[in-house]
Amino acid sequence: IEQHLSNGKLIITPYARKNHMVFRMHFLSTADPLEKNGHQSLGFLSAYHRPLEGGHLLIAGLDSEITEGTLWQYQTNPPRFGYLPGLHYDYDVEARIISPYLHAEWLLDDTTRLTTGLRYDMTEYRYTNHTADGVFGRFLRPANRMDDYHTLSPKIGLTHQMGQSIIFANLSRGTRAPQTTDLYRLRVGQVVGDIQPEKLDSAEIGWRTVSGPLKFEVSAYKMKKENYY
Repeated sequence: IEQHLSNGKLIITPYARKNHMVFRMHFLSTADPLEKNGHQSLGFLSAYHRPLEGGHLLIAGLDSEITEGTLWQYQTNPPRFGYLPGLHYDYDVEARIISPYLHAEWLLDDTTRLTTGLRYDMTEYRYTNHTADGVFGRFLRPANRMDDYHTLSPKIGLTHQMGQSIIFANLSRGTRAPQTTDLYRLRVGQVVGDIQPEKLDSAEIGWRTVSGPLKFEVSAYKMKKENYY
């Protein structure tokens, strides 16, 4: 949905999705439990573009989503290495995500542009366990609980045009809340609620051509990832 306004443009993208999977977990020491999982979601993406005087650009937006997901895991084979027959997991999770963001491009002169941005993600999980809480063989099943995560993702970048080439540099951080299988499909020895949001810090420099018979880009970057499971 695109609407042109007197001082800018508003774009809204609603979406819905539904997914279901039946999966034989053949890699778990020949215990071969059966997993069934699925989710259904409603959400939207939005962006308001507003050109500013001097060639600058401001983009503000809000993304949001509601998801209902389920996971069920059952083993019929005999016990093997702590994988017991019976129901391993049976739970559902309601997830709510709200993410406002702000992106701005600043024209410093005719050849140099500065890009800045900041995104805030608020994620809430409502987890419901439909089988017995606690330890079952090698598995740990948490009791009903709620978890919420708040993350910030900043970025800053600079581009400078020199004739037919552009040099650029970027610093950014990417974040995401833990996956629900990391949080609630636990093993003995793990601690319930101990998992933190994953983050990735990145630094990049590069050079690209914008005209001529041969177009190419060369870049170098370094990334550091934390809280990865």
